[in-house]
Amino acid sequence: MKSQNTTKIKILITGIVSLLIFSFLFWDYFHDGVASHHILNKKELPAISNWWGGILLPVLSWILLGRIEKRFNKQFAQKQRVGKQYRKVFRLFIIGLFCAILIAISFTYKYTLFIDNVIYLLLI
Repeated sequence: MKSQNTTKIKILITGIVSLLIFSFLFWDYFHDGVASHHILNKKELPAISNWWGGILLPVLSWILLGRIEKRFNKQFAQKQRVGKQYRKVFRLFIIGLFCAILIAISFTYKYTLFIDNVIYLLLI
C-alpha cells in the first residue's frame, strides 16, 4: 500500500537529484562545454555525452526509490519494524557517502593506492 508521505519523499529526492545534475550540466555548458567520454577511452569508438546523466539519474533515482519502498512495505508487513530499517538504510547511506568522499579526495590528490584497493575495503 502506497502512502502519500513516501510518494512525497520520492518526488522530493528525485527533484533534488534532477536539480543537482542539471545545475552541473548547465555549469559545464556555459563554461567549457559538456564533456563526452569515448567508450573504452579510444578515440575511434563513439563518445557518450554527460547529457545522458540528465535523463538517467532522475529515472534511476525514481526506479530505485520505488524498489526501496516496495522492500520496506514487504518488511513492514512481515516484521512491523520499519524504524530500524530506516536507521539501517540511513547508516549504510552515510557509509557509502563517506567512501565516495574518500575516493574523490584520493582521486584529486592522485593517491592511487586507496583507489586501487577500495573494492577490497568495500568487501570487508
